[in-house]
Amino acid sequence: MKPLELSEPVSPVALRREFRARSLAALLVLSALLAPARSAFADVLATVDGKHQTVTVLRIADAGVVVQAADGEKTWKFDDLEAACAYSYLRRTVGDKDAKGHLRLGKYCLKRRLYDDAQAELARAETLDPALENEVNKTWIEGRDEGPRPLLTPQEVVAVEVEQRARAAGVAKAVAQQVFTLETPHFIIHTTFPVGDHALFKELCEDVYQGFDRIFEISKTRDRMWDGKCVAYFFQNRTEFKTFAATVHHFPAEVAGGYFRARGGHPQHQRPRSFQGDPRPRRGARLPSFLSRYGTRPHLGPGGRRSILRV
Repeated sequence: MKPLELSEPVSPVALRREFRARSLAALLVLSALLAPARSAFADVLATVDGKHQTVTVLRIADAGVVVQAADGEKTWKFDDLEAACAYSYLRRTVGDKDAKGHLRLGKYCLKRRLYDDAQAELARAETLDPALENEVNKTWIEGRDEGPRPLLTPQEVVAVEVEQRARAAGVAKAVAQQVFTLETPHFIIHTTFPVGDHALFKELCEDVYQGFDRIFEISKTRDRMWDGKCVAYFFQNRTEFKTFAATVHHFPAEVAGGYFRARGGHPQHQRPRSFQGDPRPRRGARLPSFLSRYGTRPHLGPGGRRSILRV
């Protein structure tokens, strides 16, 4: 490219064109010079045997971290690195807006018992893509089954219950109906049923808890089945039930008679009115068995041992 002679007559268009061409050429040269510095970098690898070594990281691959070796390259598998070290490398491979990538990171953190990092990654995945909520909850509960379950502080329990009560607004928006929020010592109940049915639901839910108490000896050991309260949703008809399930929980409930799920480690039960027009004693007759059958499942780990749900 010949030098631009400013003494020659030059039109503004030609001048701008020449400036852009020279700027692009300079940018390409600069990028070529900087590329090696971006792809390879010095770092300290921490391995599972507690050793630390300074290496030159060439790239991060699916199989692990590729470093410079005397005879070429060596790949350190992620599981051969300390958990926090492996996570720090894996995190570089996931973009800020990659919901499924953050979900994968959350699963890996659970596998390596990095519970705080797992919770943050799963929350990020759900924020980016709300449709992943069910998979996030399933991942969290299954991944925490063998993990430590620290008790929440009284202040944290209060915060959980405040959030659980506030879900009434989401129910009302989803089904476009008036929603009542009831509360017992162990349950928060959101329902579209009229006031005349409220006492029945409160009584049934507490009867179920007393059954849990007898089975798991919760009161005897001064323990608790869950932190916060169990949230139960009762709808007057299947239309409300299916609309709520699809809109709020992204759950296909066309053929479900009710379902259990957990949100942030806290149990929830959803149930439509199944006996339309039946006398009141019969309408609630199967509710305790439903809650007992599906309600005990989340509180039993592998082999039937008890597993308390906590964040």
